[in-house]
Amino acid sequence: MKAVFDVRVNTHYDDNMGTRYHFPNKNLRAAEQCLGDWIIYRETKRGGGRSAFVAVARLRAIEPDPNDVKSSYAMMEDFLEFDVVVPLDRNGIPYENILIDVDLAMRGITLHGNPIRTITDLEFMLILESGLPGGIIDGGILYEPLQQEANNARNAREIRQFLINRAIRDAAFRRKVISAYEGHCAMTGIRLEDSRGYFEAQAAHVRPVADGGPDIVQNGIALCATMHWLFDRHVVSLTDNFEILGYDRLPRELRQLLVPPGEQVRLPRNPDDFPRLEFVQRHRERFNQGLV
Repeated sequence: MKAVFDVRVNTHYDDNMGTRYHFPNKNLRAAEQCLGDWIIYRETKRGGGRSAFVAVARLRAIEPDPNDVKSSYAMMEDFLEFDVVVPLDRNGIPYENILIDVDLAMRGITLHGNPIRTITDLEFMLILESGLPGGIIDGGILYEPLQQEANNARNAREIRQFLINRAIRDAAFRRKVISAYEGHCAMTGIRLEDSRGYFEAQAAHVRPVADGGPDIVQNGIALCATMHWLFDRHVVSLTDNFEILGYDRLPRELRQLLVPPGEQVRLPRNPDDFPRLEFVQRHRERFNQGLV
């Protein structure tokens, strides 16, 4: 069964939207109903959030918190951030049926008491369509919201195919990473843009998808084509302070284009978008092993 999972920007829970959702066991039964199905993340207003739907993921497993018998982890996969942040209402009508008869003043209380809420396929599809406008297409329209319950099984299969489609996920990942780095190659600082506004920089996964790396900005780094090729082959890597490793493996002509030794690469303005150290460290392990 599909659901909405509420997340806070500043939270005491051990959350990581791309991989895990930490929650108290009083919500365990609600989470178990969604096992194996898709969930939508809603960022709450509490903690400075936007009170909007922001991403979709699939609930792979539920595991107990080894440090707290009163909590559990929902383990996620196939995380995909929305291109457009989706507010609670669509043309004045709430996306979630639970809010339809609730006064505006009471919405916060209603949602706060239900951080994990099951939703219908139609609620899910409408939110998804708004979050990925024009994106639910693969050789034709895969979902038309007004069809509602007609042929649900076929729609469910096609939506799944869309959400795990590698070409679509790579395109969404690239948009987010290139936007975070403002079109600059992190290692050279070069920013090349054509007349259509298309940047030369590419989005590299720090931890490869084939190795379980998620499609999140914090697992990405913007690189020019040459540096992307070298980074993927672990010829170059990064320190925990985001300095380049591997200068001695490169020709002099290429070294002259890079950020100097001892200086940080060009990073996003928002520190929340920096590469996550656990991914950087895993990449560096393979660099140190000389893996190509």
